[in-house]
Amino acid sequence: MTELRAAPGDVAMVVRMLGPLEIEVDGEPVSIGGPRIRRLFASLVLADGSVRSVDSLIDAVWAGEVAPDGARRTLMSYVSRLRSALEVANVEQIAHGYRLDGGGVSTDVADFERLVAEAQLSRRAGNHVHAAALYAEALR
Repeated sequence: MTELRAAPGDVAMVVRMLGPLEIEVDGEPVSIGGPRIRRLFASLVLADGSVRSVDSLIDAVWAGEVAPDGARRTLMSYVSRLRSALEVANVEQIAHGYRLDGGGVSTDVADFERLVAEAQLSRRAGNHVHAAALYAEALR
């Protein structure tokens, strides 16, 4: 589960990325739009606070398709719509790209990888029961 917190006391955004993309703000589901905006958001979340170039975002948004001639303008429009939908997260334009500034971002992908790594350490240490519990938690 991904939790974005801009600062202590701010509204929490929960993002689930393993499986269908789901977003909740204050416990309520939030719709951000169609598949291209969802790919933009997922790309920014997975960048973990790093700047993604406009070209790499265009590649992500039009995954496997030829981007239209006005892709840069369309991307700017998608960013604007994303900003409106996600008031608790700030999508910043920096130089020739964008980044999602939501504070300490922790993706469910990173949580999964962390749990698997801990399980592998437990398994190597001979603690198979604990390793199995960690693997089960990672799969949940």
